Amino acid sequence: MTTTATTFDIDNHGAVRQLREAQAQVEKIKNDDPQNFPEAASIGDAVRQGDVYIQLIDDVTSAPILFKKTTPAFPMQLAPGTTKGSRHCLEHGRGVTAYEPCEGNSIEMIAQLAAQYGIAANSPDLRQQLRTAEWAARKAGDTTKIDRVDAFSLLMLAGPIFALTETNTVTHPEHGDWVLPPGSYRVTYQRTVARDNTVTRVLD
Repeated sequence: MTTTATTFDIDNHGAVRQLREAQAQVEKIKNDDPQNFPEAASIGDAVRQGDVYIQLIDDVTSAPILFKKTTPAFPMQLAPGTTKGSRHCLEHGRGVTAYEPCEGNSIEMIAQLAAQYGIAANSPDLRQQLRTAEWAARKAGDTTKIDRVDAFSLLMLAGPIFALTETNTVTHPEHGDWVLPPGSYRVTYQRTVARDNTVTRVLD
């Protein structure tokens, strides 16, 4: 009995051809094209630029807790670092009011947390007074205030907050630019869980 070998032309197979056409279309799409923050966005909606999230928040007219007002140079870098990947930048300073997060365990952080309990920033033994007040709040079941543990967790992934009265753009040399309409925005960083189960920030 003789068998005839069948040749299979993979390049002309219908399914393979469709996959290659789809791949070609995907490769035509540039990931560095500017995009507009959705006009229909609601408070809490966010967009992503690499390892950075830009979230629309309620209007900010003064420094939120754990933040302080700042006068940055522009373009304003939104992520710490000196690498190419860290250059997420707010393009211009027209109509911008900016707030930067406090340093963890800094006197600014302690003073703002203490102010929740009516403790003045110049009080003697400020840190001890805060510890005492936090303990009393926990004992009373008061969950309305931010304590030091929560503050450290929040600040680990916190970038700046800024209010815009004019349209502005967050630029990046590798990811697509985001055009932001007037409003208030919070920057946060992508997180990951390390092997020891600690939460750390993802670096672009």
